[in-house]
Amino acid sequence: SNYVGVWHLNETGTTATRSDSTSGGNDGTPQSFDGDEDVYGVTGGAVDLENGGSEYITVANEGNFDFGGISFSISAWAKVESFTEAWQAFVTKGDSSWRMHRHDQNNVMAFGTTGLSTVDTTGTVNVNDGEWHYIVVVYDDDADVKYIYVDGSEDDSTSVTGTLSDSNDAVWIGNNAEQATRYFDGIMDEIRISKTARSATWINTCYNNVNNQSTFISASTKETWMKWDDSNNPDDTYSWNWSFDFPNGIGYYEFYSIGKKSGESDEIAPASADAACYYNNLSLPRINSYDLRNNTGSKLNNATGLLNTNQEYVFQINITEPNGWKNIEFINISAWYDNGSDATTYNQSDNLGGNLNMKLQYENTTGTAVYRMLWPDDESQIVIGNCTETIINRTTRILNISFIPGSQIRWAGGDGAWDTTQNATNDQYSWNFNVTVKDEQNKEVLKKDEYGVYRYASIQPISDWIDVYAAPGTSDDSSIVTITYSSNYDFDMSIYFEENLTNATWAETITIADNVEIKGITDPNDDIATDKMFTGIGEENAIDIFNVSGFFSNNGFYQTVNVQFNVYIPFGIRGGRYTARVATRLLQD
Repeated sequence: SNYVGVWHLNETGTTATRSDSTSGGNDGTPQSFDGDEDVYGVTGGAVDLENGGSEYITVANEGNFDFGGISFSISAWAKVESFTEAWQAFVTKGDSSWRMHRHDQNNVMAFGTTGLSTVDTTGTVNVNDGEWHYIVVVYDDDADVKYIYVDGSEDDSTSVTGTLSDSNDAVWIGNNAEQATRYFDGIMDEIRISKTARSATWINTCYNNVNNQSTFISASTKETWMKWDDSNNPDDTYSWNWSFDFPNGIGYYEFYSIGKKSGESDEIAPASADAACYYNNLSLPRINSYDLRNNTGSKLNNATGLLNTNQEYVFQINITEPNGWKNIEFINISAWYDNGSDATTYNQSDNLGGNLNMKLQYENTTGTAVYRMLWPDDESQIVIGNCTETIINRTTRILNISFIPGSQIRWAGGDGAWDTTQNATNDQYSWNFNVTVKDEQNKEVLKKDEYGVYRYASIQPISDWIDVYAAPGTSDDSSIVTITYSSNYDFDMSIYFEENLTNATWAETITIADNVEIKGITDPNDDIATDKMFTGIGEENAIDIFNVSGFFSNNGFYQTVNVQFNVYIPFGIRGGRYTARVATRLLQD
């Protein structure tokens, strides 16, 4: 009841009246139309106005558009073809009332004159991009605010002081009523004027009801009618034939064709469909492709590199749901450490690796994408900000699910003969992963593959030397050396001397062989059960600290082991302080 003018603009003919669909009878009169204005718009017929042709529509004012002291709203669907000069108009009234037009840039401007001042509101959204936009201007007299909405969302607002002035001037569609030369260049459809301030939810509903019905409307399949548009795929060979899919999935579909002839206007969409059908193909989703990518974008295998710890990687999956993407509920990616077995799952105690499993998930049950790492909760990281969803069409999307493996992710370099064939899990000592897609009917499809992980090791003594102080013919325990370490593979840890002991004052030396032993009681957690004598310097004379792997640390945590030496000062060698450098190493078991 608040509409005072609605123009669907689906009439044909150069001089045909553009009818007002309300009871007000505010029909529009074409000005300077030359016969090529009738085109297809967002909801049927529309008008294509040319700036150079000085084409516009006038609507006589019968008192229905005098909004002094009351709230009102103006809306239009518009597809700008070019903005060649400032102030080109969408819809205007008089030279001192109100206008919805473009600014001197590419955005929308609302103009109005109150009893006190001229109030302009200028939006920020670029509508000069050759695309359809839903543009709304709202003057809320009760709240003293003027709004601009573009594509269902508020673009700008301005406070207004005083009552909007008005006049008996006509409404012009596609021209600036004040200057009469600011012609709109593009296509317009569904011009509507209301004597009320439409709310943000009303405006968003109107936008979605035209632009995004498939995701906006929630209804059972027996009540949902689908809009199918294949206008970019004409068939110009007799007899005519069209092939198509059902882009919105399960539901009812209506079809009609529009005839086109060179040099003449296109047919206007008919009031009723030429054909209709119900589609209910409960076919399975399809995993078109999948990949595990590093920053070079290549599949990670033995030829192109393995996963490294604490670096970001992406599972990229291309999926088609023939019944429409809204039918997808979950996409799960499970990964597990192979350890020489290609079983579906693998798990062991923490001493064989803190994180032997990982599960990433994309959820679509609410229509809004949710990304999460279900497990582990503290040893790997999902990078939510870099998870993306690219819409290819109504049935197909590409998902990027980003994650960072922690430093404790078990090393899995394969058996040295990686098979790069996708959907194969035949390499020993790998990480396997399983991509599973589940829809609303609990149907599942899956792909399995594998990847490798680099070795990671960090080992560092707190000090890289030992010192003792003793007299000739006596021995002394050295300072304790604390070794901090972390590793993602089974290892042996050993320690050795890089040089012989040297007197800090007299430059005399003591050979390591037969004079230095490592003590067995310093740390009960290592594998040194009794004191062991060194037989020389260098790696070949190293003594094992661990010859069976200890526990593996969680990501970001390290373990320590303490070692200590007993040094004998032979007779004939001066006493004093002796020092020597030590080194530690990890070797894979």
